[in-house]
Amino acid sequence: MPHNFDFGHLNFTDRLLNSTQVVRPGKMMSVLSFEQTFLVKGTIHFIQALDQKREFCGGCVYLSEGGVGFSHVTLRFKSVRGQGVRFLVNIYGRS
Repeated sequence: MPHNFDFGHLNFTDRLLNSTQVVRPGKMMSVLSFEQTFLVKGTIHFIQALDQKREFCGGCVYLSEGGVGFSHVTLRFKSVRGQGVRFLVNIYGRS
């Protein structure tokens, strides 16, 4: 089951401000945890992180800083033990 993350509200006037693949390989018997900051030109209204891994091998995403109403967002990614992460992060808003 994928661990997707949605935060905020997508309006019909919003447009895609950023789309990024976040990929990190896993290490045997380790949990991978890291933060990544996304900067956009405009105001964020909706953040979507889509888990691209299948079969319970994906990770989780947490909002760490910024987000809706800001021009930046920092997301914390955490993997399942021994697995990497692969998320598609889409950020929508108005510029």
